[in-house]
Amino acid sequence: MVVFAPGQLGDMGYADNVMSGVNLLSMEIDEESIESNTLDVNFISPENFASLQQSIANWVSNAENPFVEGAYERRLLVLTESYMIPMLSHLYDKLRPTDEVLVFKVNDDDVREAAEKYGLGNRLHGLNISAAASIRRYYRFMRQYINLLNYAGINDVNPNRLRLIRLYDDQEVAYRDSVYETLAEEMGDSAEIAVTSMSDLQHEGLYYVGSEMPIIEVAYFYASVAQLALEMSGTVFNIINLGSGNIGWNYSLMGQLSGDRSFQTLVIDSDDMPLAYHCYVKRFFGLALVNWCLAWTEDRVGAMPRMAAYSNDEYCADNIPDIEDLLNTLD
Repeated sequence: MVVFAPGQLGDMGYADNVMSGVNLLSMEIDEESIESNTLDVNFISPENFASLQQSIANWVSNAENPFVEGAYERRLLVLTESYMIPMLSHLYDKLRPTDEVLVFKVNDDDVREAAEKYGLGNRLHGLNISAAASIRRYYRFMRQYINLLNYAGINDVNPNRLRLIRLYDDQEVAYRDSVYETLAEEMGDSAEIAVTSMSDLQHEGLYYVGSEMPIIEVAYFYASVAQLALEMSGTVFNIINLGSGNIGWNYSLMGQLSGDRSFQTLVIDSDDMPLAYHCYVKRFFGLALVNWCLAWTEDRVGAMPRMAAYSNDEYCADNIPDIEDLLNTLD
């Protein structure tokens, strides 16, 4: 059972990528790899956190197979967001000894702490994909772009200032994507990373803090005034990680006029956008889910590693250009 956050399916990004893995598993793309085992795959996409918790509770309490008589021998609960872990506080003692939990977007310490807190031991697992390599490439792009502007006689931009716009405040939700840490490391003491959050858990990541304005609309507005931020403070670069809110920012880019005085955007967990250009980082959580689950079907209960952490390009891609290579090609 794969659990999505409220309103995130259809984000053209992270949630949809995970869903691609759910679909592949549902198709049993590699029947030989699971030998004689059968694998039933389902998902929960709730309207709000209350229905999310109730749906998980219903799943935990009923291990009966709806297709054939009897109960499942083993079950796996996949939580696609780290902030879902506290929901286990009401459920961990109802899980069967053969039930396991896999959590995305966590690090080893998160898994170790939660496993100890809820008594799940080696039946709680984590999976994460770092964006660090792509962020380092984006920093290289930032340096090259600034040099290109200076060469064109444009010197009123701030090379050390960058906006990082997230869905949640990092005091409420711990980000394990390595974006901020890598930026701080690459940019050094001169870094001016302006971090902004748009929602909170009370607004379930769907509405702007203090209002009922949908995040998609707020993201569209933020993108529409990013050009003004460039003109007023010299802020050229924006890194966006807003879940389904990324769509709003991307739609706004369709009306952006490109040129020397245009702001630049890197979207975390996005893809190519028709009629608009932005840099993106695409992490293949769906592929990681498929590979992890196929290995899980072949192993015994609790035998899968506590943490699967990927930091190479096998599970992460981007379209960040190398301006120097491009200029050399043109030459």
